[in-house]
Amino acid sequence: MKIKRFFAKDIRETLRQVREELGSDAVILSNQPASGGIEIVAAMDYDESLVNGMGGLPRKSTEAKRKPAREAGARAVSGTAVEAASEPDAGQKIIWAQDPAMLAMGRELKSLRALLERQMSGLAWGEMGRRHPLRAKLMRHLMDLDLSPALCQRMAGAAPEDVKFERAWRHSLALLAHKLPVTGDDILSRGGVAALIGPTGVGKTTTVAKLAAHFAMRHGAHSVAMVTTDNYRIGAREQLMIYGRILGVPVHMVNSADELHTVLQELKGKRLVLIDSTGMSPRDRRVAQQLALLKHGHTPLRSYLVLAATSPGPVLSEVARAYRAVELSGCIFTKLDEANQLGAALSFAIERQLPVAYVSHGQRVPEDLQAARAHSLIVRCVTMKQQYGASMDDVTLERYLGRELAHAQL
Repeated sequence: MKIKRFFAKDIRETLRQVREELGSDAVILSNQPASGGIEIVAAMDYDESLVNGMGGLPRKSTEAKRKPAREAGARAVSGTAVEAASEPDAGQKIIWAQDPAMLAMGRELKSLRALLERQMSGLAWGEMGRRHPLRAKLMRHLMDLDLSPALCQRMAGAAPEDVKFERAWRHSLALLAHKLPVTGDDILSRGGVAALIGPTGVGKTTTVAKLAAHFAMRHGAHSVAMVTTDNYRIGAREQLMIYGRILGVPVHMVNSADELHTVLQELKGKRLVLIDSTGMSPRDRRVAQQLALLKHGHTPLRSYLVLAATSPGPVLSEVARAYRAVELSGCIFTKLDEANQLGAALSFAIERQLPVAYVSHGQRVPEDLQAARAHSLIVRCVTMKQQYGASMDDVTLERYLGRELAHAQL
């Protein structure tokens, strides 16, 4: 970055010098009255972080070093620009980004941008209503299901034209069911080694017990085993041990990848081995350690992400980012009995094309666990809306759908 100081008798002449010397892309860092005129500090190839960092550098200016600058300033009165020393004046820091005027300007620009986005959203939504009233009505109803705005736009855009709303609505729901990936009764039908991973409090341990109970009922308790890697939560292992004693299913505890490998080798004769992993916040750095334990256990396994259906879309996305290091075979949605909307969970699975393996809707073992069925989940989503949901107001629709439409048109 090149920084220069310019001096002239008035602001117009000083700016002319800046343009001639640095070009129209120059950035004005500061301007202030000086003896006999105006002084401007300008930069070319501006880097804000570099400029802010220069603010703390020591100054080398002295009265003797200022003399050439003053002489150059005197010559600039006649219209000649002089390059100043690369360092600013003594005792002065270039931290223009913290200048109150610049901060106020930044806030004003953000406010103007937000206002412009709101206006564009309103215009886009209003234009949609005028040009495609059926599509707008579909998008309203789809948003009422708590589906993501992007998914609503896709579904409504694929609806047939020139038909009654009821037919278009059925088409949209059928398309949703078609887009929703499911694995069928994957874990129980295939067997092998399956690990349940996910954040704390979503019901992984109970889900492991439900799956083990279902498999034991089909093939006998001798054909299934449970393994826990949870050595963080108080009572976590004891809970799985209790389920194991009730079901007659052995439970093994491991603390490392080597231990996991040894235990899985011992359990090769089992048709199904279920691993209950430690539940942690997606922001916990120890998540990586848990994932490494599963990845480096030297035994092929399938991982399923367990998620609470009560979680909003941003939370589900955060969890997915935290566990992206693991190749997922599917997901399991729990706590459907506590949810009043299912759209966020369905949007998550559809947009990521992450198959839904099972859904859990209660604490009973094993009754409250079922293999996921796409059509049933869509019907349940609509039923929840009819029972618990409230229609979205126009302002909220404009904010979400209008923004999506406006961006699509740009």
